[in-house]
Amino acid sequence: MLATLSCDTSTSFSDLCHAIDKNDPTHLAGPIAAHLLAPLIVFIVIVAAGRLFRHVLERTPAINRDVQVRTLVHNVVTATIYILALLAALVAAGLSISLLLTFGGLASLAVGLAFQDVMRNLLAGIFLLVEQPFKIGDFICVDGQSGCVETVQLRTTTLKTEEGRLAILPNLTCFNNTVLNGRPPGEGA
Repeated sequence: MLATLSCDTSTSFSDLCHAIDKNDPTHLAGPIAAHLLAPLIVFIVIVAAGRLFRHVLERTPAINRDVQVRTLVHNVVTATIYILALLAALVAAGLSISLLLTFGGLASLAVGLAFQDVMRNLLAGIFLLVEQPFKIGDFICVDGQSGCVETVQLRTTTLKTEEGRLAILPNLTCFNNTVLNGRPPGEGA
């Protein structure tokens, strides 16, 4: 429906296009305005609706309880909003949806193959943030490294060792290996 907005089909756009066309001796400004306004309006409406959705989603208790999960949800929803708004604006401008889907599929395949280790760490990071086998401040042992959890980010988990050094572990290591949570027996808390 939105992709068919032009000077011929929509009265509000038609009135605007005719007003612009009346003052333009080349008669190019009206059609150009029609082809630019519809995608711009679609983009703005989807971004505004997406921001409202993100605001409501971030206020739910399940997401609001942990700052890292809230940050993850915020970033994923924001990226999704802008991608959907851009795609909808391109469709409103007259681009074929099948062309966009084909290009998106090929691009995601290329990125997935090129960055498969990064993607595996990102997915492991998402699972670690959602499942929370350990939290910031916990003392854990993973794959020969032990220390207090400083950060759990999308790609890495950072431990502060007892020597005061930082051990940065890929999240896939924390996800695939056994995690011992808590101090070993015989050591003080």
